[in-house]
Amino acid sequence: MKAWRKGSVARYRERHVTSGSKSDLGDAKVLAELIRTDRHNHRPLAGDSVEAEAIKVLVRAHQSAIWSRQREANALRNALKDFYPGALDAFGTDFDERDALAILQIAPTPPLGRQLSRAKIASALSRAGRVRNLQTRATEIQAALRAEQLSQSRGSSRWPTGAP
Repeated sequence: MKAWRKGSVARYRERHVTSGSKSDLGDAKVLAELIRTDRHNHRPLAGDSVEAEAIKVLVRAHQSAIWSRQREANALRNALKDFYPGALDAFGTDFDERDALAILQIAPTPPLGRQLSRAKIASALSRAGRVRNLQTRATEIQAALRAEQLSQSRGSSRWPTGAP
């Protein structure tokens, strides 16, 4: 495989086309002539090293992991918006961080969230690694989880049965 700079190809084009106009067909002819007549004047395109190929694989895997994490975060946000809006109020945009995950682990439903004491919340936050502002954050989370939220009555189903 060969690679040529745009300027070099332009010089070769001047050799073959007097008007200076560009076209795909004309460029193909110029490149074919360049390979046929002047191949020896140009060096071959160097392939990637083993290390470069390994970096490409790692970068693709990293990008895939980022996309997957964002997909899962979006799914969690949508589920919380539909079924546990108090959790979104409590954690805002940080609902996929360790504080939020620790609280959602011990209180996965709104009724369980309303029953949490500040001590249980603070304990969960501490286990998740929070050190600073523990009591303040526990109070904020408790207030958000105990705030009035829309909920379904015990006998209702998720989907309405009648036509809209």
